[in-house]
Amino acid sequence: MKLNSIRVKMILILIPLVIIPILLVGIAGTLFYRDVIRDNIWDDNLGQAKALSAYIDTRLDYSTLYLDSLASRPLVISDLENNKSTVLNLTLEFASENTDFDTMYAVSPDGTIVSSYPDTGMLGKRVDKPFVGDVTGMSRYTGGPFINETGEPVIILAVPVAGQNNTSLGTIAGEISTDTLRAELFSTQTRYNQYVYMVNSTGHIIVHSNRSFMTAVKDYSSVPAVREVMRGNTGIIEQHNLIENDQRLAAYSIVPGAGWGIVIAVPIDVAYQPIYESTYMFAAVTLALAAITALIAILLGNYLVRPITGILMATRKMADGADYQQFLPVGRDDELGELARSFDDMSRQITSDRARIVDEKNRAELYVDVMGHDINNLNQAALASLELIRDDPGLTMEERESIDSAMAAVNGSAGIIDNVRKIQRINEEKLDVIPEDLDRLLQASIDEMPRPKGKNVVINYRPAQGRMVNGNPLLKEAFANLIGNAIKYSGDEVTIDVSIERAEKTGRPYYDVIIADNGYGIPDDVKPRLFRRFQRGTTKARGKGLGLYIVRSLVEKLGGSVSVENRVPGDYRKGSKFIVSLPAREERTDGNDLR
Repeated sequence: MKLNSIRVKMILILIPLVIIPILLVGIAGTLFYRDVIRDNIWDDNLGQAKALSAYIDTRLDYSTLYLDSLASRPLVISDLENNKSTVLNLTLEFASENTDFDTMYAVSPDGTIVSSYPDTGMLGKRVDKPFVGDVTGMSRYTGGPFINETGEPVIILAVPVAGQNNTSLGTIAGEISTDTLRAELFSTQTRYNQYVYMVNSTGHIIVHSNRSFMTAVKDYSSVPAVREVMRGNTGIIEQHNLIENDQRLAAYSIVPGAGWGIVIAVPIDVAYQPIYESTYMFAAVTLALAAITALIAILLGNYLVRPITGILMATRKMADGADYQQFLPVGRDDELGELARSFDDMSRQITSDRARIVDEKNRAELYVDVMGHDINNLNQAALASLELIRDDPGLTMEERESIDSAMAAVNGSAGIIDNVRKIQRINEEKLDVIPEDLDRLLQASIDEMPRPKGKNVVINYRPAQGRMVNGNPLLKEAFANLIGNAIKYSGDEVTIDVSIERAEKTGRPYYDVIIADNGYGIPDDVKPRLFRRFQRGTTKARGKGLGLYIVRSLVEKLGGSVSVENRVPGDYRKGSKFIVSLPAREERTDGNDLR
């Protein structure tokens, strides 16, 4: 399908008309819903962070209440008042075995551990822990993370044991492994569990997907979301995490009772995946609609242009001589139907004219065959008879000149017949084209060229081998014609320069065969029509006016050109220069011809 066809042009007009509005609506919808989806992502992540912080706050509160229930038991109070440990040991063992406290402690007001379960080897030793001073001051304590005696990170919850008059008798404390909190957080229904972490009030890691950060109590206080939590804020931001060196969407929420914070820091490409998916979906839907409308436009364009293409197909079929009428929309009542009927009438006339032309062509070819065979035979018989008569020694000079004149006339007639047959061969639909060596053709033309008596003919030619063109055996006769004309239309001293030069024309290589003479020359007003049929120069030399026409016809049939110019620019009397330009037939590196 050609780009400049009516069908293509109509389709190219229809497609933008229907596709551009769809694309504009699709782009606008995509931009609008991108913002909507982005807001939903932010709200969803922030809601999850708040839910996790509320869960941790409630979970710590329940654990602290359980410790309160232990600290308020009379037997526990009695053991601490009387410096005993029987009930304390049983109570701590029961609590450790049945709750998520890994280790339980009972501590006196001066910080001495009076009971623990399991046995940590710390009985009777004083501990310098923040919860001792805080709790003995009659306040609850939630802190950590700490690295315990076994090297594991834990958080500690502690409550005071109050005696009479609300005096402090000591502390009940419990350790909870941060691994326990980690497992609980990661077992929730949060979408991005692997990106959740929890920090304490100083910005140090309590829970993280990378456990090495937990054992190292990694300092995250430089992270923007963590700094906001340390200030007691709740929100969501896009941040660059210097520690993990990536861009993340971080939702953060404070754990009120402990001063800790929950952060859900999701990589940007993961967090905004719904935006990308919706964009792809909108793009796919838009492209699908565009494709459907393009198909409709193509079908509509084909429907509108089909009658025109039918007429076009009819013209091609008519040119091939096939049945074309089946393609013509002659039954239509509109302008296209009228055009089809006019075309049908015209094609019938053309068919009739073509048949007449074929008849005339066959008749002309018959005449040429008769002239080329029968008349030529008569000429040869007449020429043979004249030659016999001319050899009679009894002829007078006047009679001999008359016979020479008659023989010249017969030879001229044979030349005309030969030229006509050459024209017929050149004008055949397919001329035989074979590789020809210009050097060989020129050498043969020069060697076979007769030198007239009374003329001193010098032909200068430097051999140039390997100048291959797509030629024909008649090409040698074309060169011979040009060289013969140079001799014929010159004085007694004839100098002809023949050369081959390489040239570039329209981006491809050519060979220019240049034949320059010092003859009478050709006036500038004659040059434009010199190669026409029956056109002769202004000299008195005899000729039929067909030679140069044959040269031009042959060269153009081979894809070349022929021209004439003055040998000396500006002075036609100093001789002429004929230039025959033919496309070069080059050899490829693999040995095959480049045509």
